[in-house]
Amino acid sequence: MRCTSRHLHINAINAASAAEVVSSCIDAVHRGRAAEVFPQLSNLKAKHVFVKGVDYARALCLLSGGVQGGIMEARQCLLEELRLHPQHQKAWLLLHEVNELVHPLLLPPPEIRKQHPLFALLCDSLLDSTMLSWPRLYRLYEATERLARNGREKDCGHIVECGTAGGGSAVLMAVVLAETEATIWGGSAQQRRVFALDTFAGMPPPGSEDSLAQPRVPSSADAGDVANSGTASWGTGTCCSPAAHVQQLAHNFSVEDRLVLLPGLFHTSIRGQLLARPDIQHDGIALLHVDADWYASTRTALELLVPVMRRRDEEVPFDPSSHKCASYPPRLVQVDDYHYWKGCRAAVDEFLAGWPSASSSQTAPLLEDVDDNAIVFTVHRDTPFSVGRE
Repeated sequence: MRCTSRHLHINAINAASAAEVVSSCIDAVHRGRAAEVFPQLSNLKAKHVFVKGVDYARALCLLSGGVQGGIMEARQCLLEELRLHPQHQKAWLLLHEVNELVHPLLLPPPEIRKQHPLFALLCDSLLDSTMLSWPRLYRLYEATERLARNGREKDCGHIVECGTAGGGSAVLMAVVLAETEATIWGGSAQQRRVFALDTFAGMPPPGSEDSLAQPRVPSSADAGDVANSGTASWGTGTCCSPAAHVQQLAHNFSVEDRLVLLPGLFHTSIRGQLLARPDIQHDGIALLHVDADWYASTRTALELLVPVMRRRDEEVPFDPSSHKCASYPPRLVQVDDYHYWKGCRAAVDEFLAGWPSASSSQTAPLLEDVDDNAIVFTVHRDTPFSVGRE
């Protein structure tokens, strides 16, 4: 059966017919028709059809050279396939071949591995559970370790990640919290936690603002469509990882008590779950990692969570000339995809542009590049807040 769009123009597609479509698409890829069938596979993803082979077929398309993307995007498709269908042997074999080619590009250099052996071990163990580059993971590792070493008397805030996907970065931060706090403070300190927010069913639809910051194929015939719609690799329903997969990953590293999963879209899960928690209301948020891709998701995370990061106990001395509390270390926000998605960049820039109007501080934070994708900025606790009440 030829794979055509008519198979996908139905509201409810059953598993049997979806599997037939996937099989036909794989045959089409082998006959050189990757560009024709890739949009149909992406349509299945957007419909949240999770039959075996959808992401495997997408990886084949990307590796064929017939669609926009390449080996790194294909690798992520294979990882997603295996999160959903861990018994897919062909996907495992293809991932092994791909990893042989790209692993040297993904691992930290020898000097970093020697200086931070725990980070090196975590990178090796979690590489197939994260989409982050090693510099982005390293920045989160450093920030988490510094937070744990500071002790709760300096900052009792928790860690929040908005956009978790495979769970690798969330588990990395949970392990670093657990190991560092146990080493420095023993069992006496009250535990901080990592709160991981995600739909756990793939990304929501992009908005009109969400396009590539730099389209990869500006000279191609469909460059205009690429610039307006993002890449063929990422879209509605992609970056999917079931919550059970992330929970199992945390269990494998013995940090299931440190990692709290909060499913749903950010505008509901942040308000209805995260900010309603007594521990967040009392302790606040010390480290925020936003990997939300789209404009609306990124803007929501920043607008709802950064004000919580800025709260200070109103009894703590505050220097109005510097807009800082000397007794509090700064808090950190890391935003992935700032240099990749126009919408993500616009969300950050617009949020920071409005900083003075909602603050006693007159200067917005300065952005610092982590790599060619992500940025970080620091947040000082400059807003009076009585601990224990909103």
